[in-house]
Amino acid sequence: MEILKYILSIIFIITIFIVMLFIWVKIMRLMKKKSFHYITPPIPENDNNWNPIDFTEYIPLIFLKDASIEYVLGKLLDIYNDEGENNKIEIIKAENWLILKFYNISYEDYINLTWILDDDDSKIEWETDENNKLDREKDDYINTKLYDYLLINSKYPKEVIGFCQHLKKPLQDYLFKIDEEDKAGENFIGTFRSEKNFGIYIPFSGLKESGNISLTRNNEINFYSELDKLPIEYIDKAMTPYVKIMKYYLEKYENVSETL
Repeated sequence: MEILKYILSIIFIITIFIVMLFIWVKIMRLMKKKSFHYITPPIPENDNNWNPIDFTEYIPLIFLKDASIEYVLGKLLDIYNDEGENNKIEIIKAENWLILKFYNISYEDYINLTWILDDDDSKIEWETDENNKLDREKDDYINTKLYDYLLINSKYPKEVIGFCQHLKKPLQDYLFKIDEEDKAGENFIGTFRSEKNFGIYIPFSGLKESGNISLTRNNEINFYSELDKLPIEYIDKAMTPYVKIMKYYLEKYENVSETL
């Protein structure tokens, strides 16, 4: 009888331990999901923290610190090689920042372009030949000599911040930047002006037109601390269309020497 009680006690202790371990794992997974550092989040419609937005009610902007205009043009030319397609892009230099303003751009394209502009060489690979020149096929628009020039003169940004200004409701303004704790580089962390923090899992950005912003209880980013970095007063100033800047560079460097 004593042996049976002993066995039952052992089973009870093991059961309690397993239950506690299960609860602990669930809590840890929840916290990881909230910050998006370690696990893949659910698709928006299965995410209880999904915060759908009407992206047409926002003015989307990207701020790049200490980047050269050549860097930005090289990235944009690689993507919008037909002079911007249907997207209207404007650019202004503000102190040590470059500001890009977008019209008629989808949430998905905006998120992915912010990610691309927050560069590491793996995002858009520049293939070079033995002379360290770009080895690209020519078409009716792209001038490979111009690509060479843009690459050589590219100065990468020290910081990239996306900022979306709501047309009517300032508390729905939000900003975001790459999650530096995510080694895969697949997540943005952000916050609304109301200080509601969120995560954006970049591979899922195209699943819904209303985005894939997922709210979190973690406070990883402060809206006003990030906003104070930005020359926000410039966003309402007159900007130069991207196509006008590219036209200037194309005309200037279409006959550039082979040896830059």
